[in-house]
Amino acid sequence: MFNSPEAALKFAFRVRGRSIISSSSGVFVTKDQMRSTASDRITAWDYHAQSGMIFSKINRMPIDSQAWIYFTYGNSSEKSSMASVLTDVAILDRSVKEIAVSKNTIKLILNSPTVRSAARNALLTNYKAWKYRGVIFNSLNPLMLRTLNELSDWLKIK
Repeated sequence: MFNSPEAALKFAFRVRGRSIISSSSGVFVTKDQMRSTASDRITAWDYHAQSGMIFSKINRMPIDSQAWIYFTYGNSSEKSSMASVLTDVAILDRSVKEIAVSKNTIKLILNSPTVRSAARNALLTNYKAWKYRGVIFNSLNPLMLRTLNELSDWLKIK
């Protein structure tokens, strides 16, 4: 059904915010459509069930993998709450230790959508914000690859 783990994650996060039936008049239309079980069409319930299976897999993954997924694909409140978990992962990397920044600065940089906002929020120059963002996000690459490989194996994507 999915070509990549990224497509599965985007699908799951897109579907979770949608209701199955959008209006009260849709209930009667849906009941009529669901009477025929010989249909090969995928229903709204099928989409939500697929999304639920993906979230079930996500919830069984290690906490750092969950944090990366919610940070990357989640909404802004999920992103800001998962930044602290990813800060703990990034601070252990040798290249992040070399730039000698505090956990609070790393969290501010992770929560900033652009280099300029990172510079403004962390009180850095634009160049340092660009450099630090690169180092911090590169330190999270092994976590990203491990997470996507695990999802790819689970989805049986070759």
